Amino acid sequence: MGAATIVKTRVMVNGLSPNCDKGKMARDVATAVIKSGDFELHGYSLGGKSLNALNGSERRVDIAGQTVQLYSPNERMYFAVDSQFHPPDLVVDATRSGAILTNGRYYIAQKWNFLMMTTGSDTKTLSAELKNSGVKGIIVPNTAAEMVEFLAVLGKFAVEHKGQMNNCVLNVIESHQKEKEETSATAKEAIEYFKELGIENRNITMLRRQEMQTAIGVPEAHHGRHGWHTYEITGYGLNQTLTELHTRLWIFLSESPVFRYYKRTENEATPGNAQISCISKEGDVAFELKYTNVSNPFVGGQLQQLKVSQMINGGAVYAKGALDILRSMRREIGEG
Repeated sequence: MGAATIVKTRVMVNGLSPNCDKGKMARDVATAVIKSGDFELHGYSLGGKSLNALNGSERRVDIAGQTVQLYSPNERMYFAVDSQFHPPDLVVDATRSGAILTNGRYYIAQKWNFLMMTTGSDTKTLSAELKNSGVKGIIVPNTAAEMVEFLAVLGKFAVEHKGQMNNCVLNVIESHQKEKEETSATAKEAIEYFKELGIENRNITMLRRQEMQTAIGVPEAHHGRHGWHTYEITGYGLNQTLTELHTRLWIFLSESPVFRYYKRTENEATPGNAQISCISKEGDVAFELKYTNVSNPFVGGQLQQLKVSQMINGGAVYAKGALDILRSMRREIGEG
């Protein structure tokens, strides 16, 4: 009796570009799809408007030996008359925040189930239109399991302690490759949770210049593909909620299954100071939590500081997370 034939799920990855400096997230996901044993990459992809200036031969991109034909957003109608085109089983959208609503509405109209790997001002509108559409659509600012769980923990804590950190100040540093022009959607979501906690005094620093990235420790090899975020919360005076947030995040880093195979280092030797770090086996993902609580006469009493750092180099962790989400979607659609 022969081995059972594996029927692979056909995945269209949108956002690919013939320019290697663009569409990096889409390229990472497309490569992961090809290398997986249960997915196959669709031969077509929707790219950006810049494709309108290219001819036929320039509208192709090679992904791990497979050629993908690229179409601009205004050329979607060609799919209906192209005899070689077959609808995808699932779609991954890794385009840009400004295309969320237009692309999402197109997927809904075509009845294509999709994963949207970017968010923006139209996210709520698209989420509302997904209801009762019969289409399975997942919209996330980040597909790395570690980041997804961090945001879930922070979001739950914000709901439970709404407005209780109004004597705190938040400083955010987010570093990404120079092509990323907007503030990270992941950072934006985290900042919204801190705002819900009552922190109105916030400062955000975007690092896109490579010399500044080197200064904070980003390896030169990853200047072109990384996501480093640091959230520093300072409490002037004793704030019990800030202490509780430290405890909650410490438990997250020490007990969450997503860090099961990470190298973990803990240090609580110094009174009022605690630090925990988790680094993946591959070394491409690291989380660090630092907490200090000291007496400071210059601010009239206690000074608390909680610093959460997240460092991701390369795009493999996002691509892996995207495929995990696609597998979950496939199961839910099959069961439905």
